[in-house]
Amino acid sequence: MPENIISQFFVNQSLFILVVISSTLFISGVIKGFLGIGLPATAMGILTLVLSPPHTIALMAIPIIFTNFTQFIRSKHRATSIRTYWPMALTILVSIFITSFF
Repeated sequence: MPENIISQFFVNQSLFILVVISSTLFISGVIKGFLGIGLPATAMGILTLVLSPPHTIALMAIPIIFTNFTQFIRSKHRATSIRTYWPMALTILVSIFITSFF
């Protein structure tokens, strides 16, 4: 059993960054609850004050993809959603691949 579990799982991260990320996600959840602004947009805006934008995007990419996928799977009108939003989805994917090189 490791003595310091934080150093085991987060080898290159300081405790300060982990606290900032956790508190940012909590504050973003509160803002989402009160104002209705999306949590990823709020979290990315606040996290870019501490982390560089590529790190912020990488940190938020998996939760965003997971929640969007689960919402899509639970939807009753998947075919309509695909027909309506495929240009936007394609544009987002292309822009992510293009901007990831810079």
